[in-house]
Amino acid sequence: MSGKQVIHRIIARDDDMKFLAYMMIILIHLLNGCSSIATKNKPPEGHVIPEVHVIGVYEGWYPDGKGHSFGYHPYGNIDIIVHEEKVPVILILTSYEPVTWTFKISESSRIEKVILSGYHPSKTAGLPNETTILKKDIGYAYSKDSRYRKIEEFSLDEFGIIPSSFQYGYKGNEFFIQ
Repeated sequence: MSGKQVIHRIIARDDDMKFLAYMMIILIHLLNGCSSIATKNKPPEGHVIPEVHVIGVYEGWYPDGKGHSFGYHPYGNIDIIVHEEKVPVILILTSYEPVTWTFKISESSRIEKVILSGYHPSKTAGLPNETTILKKDIGYAYSKDSRYRKIEEFSLDEFGIIPSSFQYGYKGNEFFIQ
């Protein structure tokens, strides 16, 4: 049984302990020769490790000025401008209200995956056809609290990578990935 398995069994009951256990896992991997503190597994030779970025909001902006109300949940809009040219990008986008995440991507940028999650469904626009879009039920976060920790843990479990950034706010309009 590996140290990682033991740690997971010990801390499965408590969120704060789970967060600390993940930090211990990263330290163990780093001490065992892992080339990056951001990954839990050493990548194969020649493999480029993508960066994971998280964006979380309660709602987007409403062009007509009419926001949500009881029983009425129109799509808000948020622009994502991507200028990351060094490595592929995985984006985790979360919101409480429905959002249309519209992408403006430089030609040399590569978005590998987009994960959508939130209380109400969201959608994307402007992504290249080869980009994988997944809808996951991992909640939403628009502040760095226990909800964000759940998303951070999802990233580590799903991709083996701790997010490089978390941009957040109650109302979103435009976010940059560089």
